[in-house]
Amino acid sequence: PKISPQTNLYYCGRMVMSRHNYPDSSTTDGFCGPDNWANCPACRTLKTDQIQEIWRQDKWQGWSGVVYCGKYISSQKLGDDIYCGPHYGLSCSECEHILKYGSHMHTTDCVVS
Repeated sequence: PKISPQTNLYYCGRMVMSRHNYPDSSTTDGFCGPDNWANCPACRTLKTDQIQEIWRQDKWQGWSGVVYCGKYISSQKLGDDIYCGPHYGLSCSECEHILKYGSHMHTTDCVVS
């Protein structure tokens, strides 16, 4: 694995991410790579300073490799009351920015309630 200069997280490049967001659809091309936004479970075990910073911001990296904060996401754009988290597979724009490089995932803004 190598550390990405864009995200400061490890990526191995293996084809192991095709079902990373199950049961929702995958948000990557199946490879663990910095141009795919989320890293694989094996690479997530290799901690960097970026992981410590994510935790300091009260965020976490879910099983899918995506970063979440748990804040309310505005329902006007999605038509449902949801939160930034793995239940819906969506990150707010603040969390998405952490792994933004190469991301094609739809997000909205967090709303502090």
